[in-house]
Amino acid sequence: MSTISNITTTSNRAANQNSTSALNSQLGKDAFLKLLTAQLKYQDPLAPKDNQDFIGQMAQFSSLEQMTNLAQANTQNMFYSQMGQGVQMIGKQVSYNSVGRDGSTSIIKGTCSGVVVQDGKILLKVDDKLVNVTDVTEVKA
Repeated sequence: MSTISNITTTSNRAANQNSTSALNSQLGKDAFLKLLTAQLKYQDPLAPKDNQDFIGQMAQFSSLEQMTNLAQANTQNMFYSQMGQGVQMIGKQVSYNSVGRDGSTSIIKGTCSGVVVQDGKILLKVDDKLVNVTDVTEVKA
């Protein structure tokens, strides 16, 4: 078995074991195409790969691409949903969980005065603090 086939088999096995982590790993669409191209380039001309193997690999590539697109769409939808929730809280009394330095949790109340996007996260401006919108436990008018 050639080295390229070993690499492809290993990468396919890893992708099948945990497809979710494959979306976030460095072995993405570009790496898959490079492996496929290298496999075609260095295959044994006297014993070429079966067409069904290539079709299977292309199906895996297509599946990976669709999962990546779906994950990106879900992330975008969640972002816009949280942004909408944050905007609806402006001017309202909110309660949120706060974790102290000693690890204890307390509930703090304050008035939401705005929404801030920082490092891709939706944060509420509650009094003088920035609070993650997911930490809000209660909203009152």
